[in-house]
Amino acid sequence: MKKDLNNQGIIISGGSIESDNIAVGHNASIISHDYLNQQTDELQNFLSNLRSQIDKLGLKENEYSEANADIACVEAQLLSAKPKKSIIKESLISIRNIIEGTTGSIIANGLLDQIKAFI
Repeated sequence: MKKDLNNQGIIISGGSIESDNIAVGHNASIISHDYLNQQTDELQNFLSNLRSQIDKLGLKENEYSEANADIACVEAQLLSAKPKKSIIKESLISIRNIIEGTTGSIIANGLLDQIKAFI
């Protein structure tokens, strides 16, 4: 860790921090955390699980096609040098909405629980 002697702290009011480095407080250490890569791995694992379970959800043909397009969109963003979080989020929301349309499925409930971590 390196010291930033000019750092006087930070106040966040709404919004979010999107940075690999965070420093808080007077003479704070700058902490680098590879959060995006960790979350990317978790999201890729979720998408793999979703692909393996999607046939069991009983989706209509158009829902199935739309869900697969959304999955492909997220996967393409994850491969990008600069993934666009807003596109990933909107695609995941679309997937969530499609899954929510399936009723009484234990598989769907499990997938919905998992997708919440990424939206």
